Amino acid sequence: MSTPTREPSFPLARLHDEFERILQDVGMPGFLTRAGRSHHVPSVDVYEKDGSILMEAELPGVAREDIKVSCTDHSVVIYGETRKDAEEKKDGYYRSERRVGRFYRTVPVPEEVDFEKATAEFNNGVLKITLPRVAPEKERTRTIPVSG
Repeated sequence: MSTPTREPSFPLARLHDEFERILQDVGMPGFLTRAGRSHHVPSVDVYEKDGSILMEAELPGVAREDIKVSCTDHSVVIYGETRKDAEEKKDGYYRSERRVGRFYRTVPVPEEVDFEKATAEFNNGVLKITLPRVAPEKERTRTIPVSG
């Protein structure tokens, strides 16, 4: 049996993610996930190091070819799919279970980054995304002569 698929283009999915972001901002991260999301949502750490924003997502059991990473102006979206095999034998009792379904996670980017130079690598169940920071443009001031 497959876990329900949810794509970010669905308005309710976007609303759910926005509520989850708000709850994270007020110190209740993962509340909606624990309260009833039935599909896998990867845990993500975001930190800064050496002038880049780094994201590390735990994706155990996901194959590299089942991962897709995209970006918008202010966020990174991680898509993936896990597979499930369930088997049970009564003689000598043997059981094997694995999670299945598609998932995605939208992670807001806290600073200006150069998405053109972004990289992603996947090793040992951890997806590491490197987003080089861009120095913000300095505000330019120009005096406008007043005529009259």
